[in-house]
Amino acid sequence: GGSSDKDITSIAFSCDSKHLIACNKSQHLFVYSLSEEKLLQRLQPPPQTPNALYRHFRIVRVMRMDSSEGKVQEHRFGLATLVETARNGWSYLAKVSTENNEYKIVGLVRAIQETVTSCSVSNDGVSVALNTSQGSVVVSV
Repeated sequence: GGSSDKDITSIAFSCDSKHLIACNKSQHLFVYSLSEEKLLQRLQPPPQTPNALYRHFRIVRVMRMDSSEGKVQEHRFGLATLVETARNGWSYLAKVSTENNEYKIVGLVRAIQETVTSCSVSNDGVSVALNTSQGSVVVSV
């Protein structure tokens, strides 16, 4: 419910599997509670990209060794791609905070002047790969 299921372009579970996050070629990222079976949040594009559409979303879990304490630190965040609706528009990568089960954009980077169709993040969280509708594959380190 809450979004047009026929247009879903991306779907992901939260790290704790309590939420389902979906994009559907609209100006919102939808966060659903699985236990309550209801829409919890609609995340709008940031003010810098008012006409962009969410295209893809994924949860990223990165494990890094904290050299000062000698402990493994886990970092969790969401990564969304947004695509401007204008012809020859830009695609953006948005870092989405997932802390306290509240989703909000905490970083935005202009990525490429093509439509991004999918993205992936390396296991160490250092590199991002983008695939575009024009057939380009871009890797950023």
